[in-house]
Amino acid sequence: MERERLERLADSYERKLIFEGKKVAFENPDKLEKDEVLALTEKIFSELNSIGIVRGYGYHETGIKLPDSISRERQEELFEDFLDWYQVIPTPSMDVYNYVVTNYPINRFPRVLCVGDGKNSHLGRKLAIKGYDVVSVDPLARSAFSGENDKIKEKRKGRFHAVSAQFLDTSKDMIDWANIIVGSKVPLCAEYLVKMKKPTIFNISENPEICNMRFKGIPITSAEQLKKEISKCSGVMIKRIEDTDFLRRERILFICGEKEIEERE
Repeated sequence: MERERLERLADSYERKLIFEGKKVAFENPDKLEKDEVLALTEKIFSELNSIGIVRGYGYHETGIKLPDSISRERQEELFEDFLDWYQVIPTPSMDVYNYVVTNYPINRFPRVLCVGDGKNSHLGRKLAIKGYDVVSVDPLARSAFSGENDKIKEKRKGRFHAVSAQFLDTSKDMIDWANIIVGSKVPLCAEYLVKMKKPTIFNISENPEICNMRFKGIPITSAEQLKKEISKCSGVMIKRIEDTDFLRRERILFICGEKEIEERE
């Protein structure tokens, strides 16, 4: 059974790499430079070669080389963004996205504040494409994506605005504006998010920064410890996502503020 599960996942991964990989140079959703697109393409072909070798096929020379201007570390970042945007594998931002669109209909919760969404604001942009009005705040956020979506097929067009700044619990204007607040892989914002008095959905990453932070004055040494501390907070619900990836990693959403909304309604 386990072998069959892994083979199904490998087949799905390979198919999506091929199908979505063909779109990279044409769509370029993250507005990459030419060398970055080339580096990403090289990585996709390298992954496909690795799968082929495991399955007994020979190495296929593509002729595509990693540009000297792009480091291997940067190439990995580009690849992770590709996997996330095209949903090649389950990602933390898609867990949050799926929960929001399932539980918070646009007609009742049209305005979303997206916290710590990274440079390319994947979670916020996807919610805007769905039809929500989104403000995404992150110190690295690129304003290149701000504006009204002109590719939306939904009846209601969503809008997206990126704010290059740090999110704090004193960011009152943005907090008051939003109907719901979301965050993907945001350990450093967790202490602010558990305090919100409106629906707030987030998860945390396994980033090294977790080992150099405090949560409510407590030194945090691991992601596991941080999850336990968050779960102790009043009003926090935990939703475990069914595992579907290769590594069987635990995927958890923290959901806050839903009780307050229910009481007001």
